[in-house]
Parts: sequence; C-alpha cells; structure tokens
Amino acid sequence: MKKKYLILGASSGISQSICLDILKKNKVYLCSRNLNSLSRDIKISKNTHLYKLNILKKKDVFELVNLFNLKKIKFDAVIFFQGKLEKPSEIINIDYNKWLKVFEINFLANVYLVKNIFPLLKKNSYSKIIFFSGGGSFNAWEKFSAYSCAKTALVRFCENLAMETKKYKIIVNCIAPGFLRTAIHNDALSNLNNLNKDYRNQLKKNKNSEPNFNKVNKLIKYLLKNKSLLVSGRTISANFDPWADNNFKKKLKKNDNFLMMRRINLN
Repeated sequence: MKKKYLILGASSGISQSICLDILKKNKVYLCSRNLNSLSRDIKISKNTHLYKLNILKKKDVFELVNLFNLKKIKFDAVIFFQGKLEKPSEIINIDYNKWLKVFEINFLANVYLVKNIFPLLKKNSYSKIIFFSGGGSFNAWEKFSAYSCAKTALVRFCENLAMETKKYKIIVNCIAPGFLRTAIHNDALSNLNNLNKDYRNQLKKNKNSEPNFNKVNKLIKYLLKNKSLLVSGRTISANFDPWADNNFKKKLKKNDNFLMMRRINLN
C-alpha cells in the first residue's frame, strides 16, 4: 500500500528535490503559496495532489484540514519545509514587525499547523513529523536574530512534541540540512557587505554551484522508514551526524541527550 505524505512549503528547493524522489512509490500531497512554480517543476501524476496554502492564514489551514477530513485522509508523515531569512540587521536596529513575521514563518506557523494537522496523522502506526531547523539552531547567527531564535525554538518544540506524542507512536525530528544555496539565501546575496565574515564566505563559495540535496534526501528517507521511538526528538545533521552508521541507534539508546538541545554542566 502506498504511503501518504503531506509536504508543507513544497516550493522550496529542498522540498522539490525530495518530492521528486518519494513520488516514485508514494502518494504526496503538496502545499504551497505558489502552485504555478510547483506544477512547473514537479511532474503531475495520479500520485500527486497540489493544494494552495498560505501557512500564515488560519483560514487557509482550517479549510485544508477540513478538506482532508472530508476525504478521510490519514497521513503517514508530515514534512515542514517552510522557512525565511530576514534581511541582515543588528538587533538594536530591527524592524520589530518584520522580525516577528520571520519568527512566525519559521516557528509559530509550525506550532499552529501541528495542532490542526495532528488529527490527520495515523495513530499507533509509526507516523512521522519532520521539521527543518537549519544552522540557526546550532549557532547564534549575527544579524539574523529572528531566524536563529525561531529555529532554536523549533528544536525545543520538536523535543516537547516527541515526548507528548510517544504514546501514539509518532516520531518527531528536526533536520539540519547544512549550508545549501537555495532561495532562502537570495536576499542575503544582495547584502554581502552587511554580513558576518563566515556567512559571507559561505554564500560566495556556493553562489554559482548547484545545491546537492543527496544527503538530505537520504536522511529524510531514513527517517520515513524508521520505526524506532529512540530516534524521536532528535535534531540530526544531514552532513555531520552518524545517522547512517549501524551503531547510531546504540548511541541513542545509551545517551538520552544525544543530538538534543542540552546545557552541559561542570562536573
């Protein structure tokens, strides 16, 4: 039987790459504000279903969830791809309303979507929820405080959600895809002189290169197939963590804090 996957923010570069990959054997329900680009970049088939959705409009979310309920659709996994960087600015100079919107897209919208979509997940059959946290949760990004704070909050939300949905056999994870040249960085390219050195160098390095989503795709497929609750609540780097190693689950079992956001205390 084909799996049913709900993908939110499906117009991003990473999401389109994974969509093309998992479409081969599954039914995929794609949601995006821009259906024109989505239908252009992804071949439509009987296994593809497109829905226009603005994640910031509660009415859109309500109507979509109601539609899925009417169709009695239950999902095996929901993947949240949406994300946005603000224009670089020091905290003392931020436009609060613009800052808040970035925080809303990267964090609060995920909370609202989970609350409404949760009844659509299959219970007691190892359903999956996957977020994209990005490097903003690992480091303080100078001049990108909204993005960094939102992604850090998303990691903690993932951990809380994993604890509370364990009884339903729902596995929740965050993925850090690594630095890839995608649309999220386009605005920053026009503000190179206003960026910190490390981020500026990364952008220059990747400016003319084609993004390679291979490791991210493999990690997503690993998580979609996984049936171990030990994996739940972890933030996993596609590039740096040993998720493909046979000893990965042993490390998870041995250390409850492995790949989780924790303070390290002095002995």
